[in-house]
Amino acid sequence: MNPNKEALSREFVCPKCHGRGGLAEDVALPTGRLSGMLAVSRGRYIAVSCSLCGYTEFYNLAVVAHAEEPAKVKAKLAREAEQA
Repeated sequence: MNPNKEALSREFVCPKCHGRGGLAEDVALPTGRLSGMLAVSRGRYIAVSCSLCGYTEFYNLAVVAHAEEPAKVKAKLAREAEQA
């Protein structure tokens, strides 16, 4: 498992049931339009499924690679909340 998948699995918090942790898997999505309504761009994706309820989110690896680490984001949000 690459570091991005490990971090996404470990840091995932389900927006549906608020469960923590998930299962991350590489996915291959077809390019073009899915079902005539969802446009999908080329690239590599990771699907993270909640380990409690199965809710799944898709992450574009190109975006994840440039994103800040989740711990840094949490610390930044905490500082901003203290200042408000």
